[in-house]
Amino acid sequence: MNRILFGFIFIILFGVSSMTLGQSFENEPNINIVANPVDPEPGERVSIQLSSFETDLDLATIRWSYGNVVQTGIGEKEFTITIPPTGTDIVSVSADISLTSGVNISKSISISIRSYDITWEAVGTRTPPFYLGKKIPIRENNIRVAIISPTSNIKQTVYKWSRNSSSVSSNNTARPFVDFKNSELDKKEFIEAVINSEGVISTKSLNVPISNPKIFFYKYSPLTGLDISKTIKSEVDSYENNVSIFAIPVGLNFNSKPYISWNLSGREISNQDNPYLLSFGAPDESGEVPISLKIEDLRSIYQEFTGSLKLNF
Repeated sequence: MNRILFGFIFIILFGVSSMTLGQSFENEPNINIVANPVDPEPGERVSIQLSSFETDLDLATIRWSYGNVVQTGIGEKEFTITIPPTGTDIVSVSADISLTSGVNISKSISISIRSYDITWEAVGTRTPPFYLGKKIPIRENNIRVAIISPTSNIKQTVYKWSRNSSSVSSNNTARPFVDFKNSELDKKEFIEAVINSEGVISTKSLNVPISNPKIFFYKYSPLTGLDISKTIKSEVDSYENNVSIFAIPVGLNFNSKPYISWNLSGREISNQDNPYLLSFGAPDESGEVPISLKIEDLRSIYQEFTGSLKLNF
């Protein structure tokens, strides 16, 4: 009888104990972790804070970890770090919390750092109509390289630029961009910017690719205008009786005075109303008609464009 009673009591105690343990996990108090500011700049101090309406964190033992830095204390609900000036885009901070009830909880937060970006584009060059992409530079184009700032409220920022490892002088070091003209035979330009933002130093660099001159050909209609839906490839079949082809030299400088020469079936075509537009009647007999075009800036060494087509009638 005593054995039966003891077993019954043991089962009740074990069940209560198991239920209590289960409830301690299921009812784990909610603890929030936040960073202020949420998107810091390199070199900025950030405060990470713990808060809870379900447990008393003032009595908890809290162990903070950030890289090799460890800080432990009772009721230390706040931890402060300094964002590295360079070398990372995200940092992580964790907190191990030991409550007086014996429950251990781990919280962590990842902080995204506002980093500078650097971009480039050819300036003052011809592109196809409604082209929305980046203007790719060719030789002897004007090029702008610019820093995209992570914030607009920086009081004082100084930019020092270098091109192909040589310093670029500027009368305005607060200007976040640099302009230069490509005149080298290299296929790229290496640009570097050293950014001093209130004593925090950042460095951004990139290679600007230099492309070859290109001519894009498009169909043209006196009634509907330029058909920019697609370019004319090297060979075109079944062309209309009246042919109009429009040429766009991609990368030609706007301020240039180019010499433009069309060649149709071996003879030069001139006196066009629009030098970029070639119009002619289809030949009486079927066959292949070769067309070529040369555009060159007489004041430039490298601004020379050539293109060719073969039309089949």
